[in-house]
Amino acid sequence: MNIQLTYRLSAFCVATGLTALSSIRKAFANGDHFDSDGGIGRVSESLTKNAEGLPTLIAAVSYIMGIGFTIAGLLKLKDYVDDPSRAPMKDALIRLGVGVGLIFLPWFIEIISGSMGADGGQEVKVPKLNRFN
Repeated sequence: MNIQLTYRLSAFCVATGLTALSSIRKAFANGDHFDSDGGIGRVSESLTKNAEGLPTLIAAVSYIMGIGFTIAGLLKLKDYVDDPSRAPMKDALIRLGVGVGLIFLPWFIEIISGSMGADGGQEVKVPKLNRFN
């Protein structure tokens, strides 16, 4: 695996872990979440409220990484055009494909969540079938 790609993936994992730790820290900020009057419910409610910005974070990271991979793919494609024996075309096409996929990832997530009834989607009415005996 490429060293730069490994470094980027490591940085992304660290950032994601820090975001998760921050959400957990905010959830337990009061310190009295495990008392007898519904403390676990408050913890889950707090985690839910703190995770509301997560889709926006995922979309922003997806757009930024998608643009980066697309630019890297175009540069690899330029290297292929300059000297085909030095840089294979598959490297450029893989980076371009990943970049385009990451750019369209937020759109795919929106379509999928809308089709599953999230974000104000409408409920699908299925008529009840008669029983066949």
